Amino acid sequence: MIVRDLRPGQARRVEEIRIAGWHAAYVGIVHPDALRDLVLAS
Repeated sequence: MIVRDLRPGQARRVEEIRIAGWHAAYVGIVHPDALRDLVLAS
């Protein structure tokens, strides 16, 4: 595994991946409203 600092412009994609991970991992565990509220800020 390689860990490095984000480069300019990569933060949004990392956040998209984080939110998708929550949706995949916690469906049926976390209340659906909480998952629905996990969205990217505009």
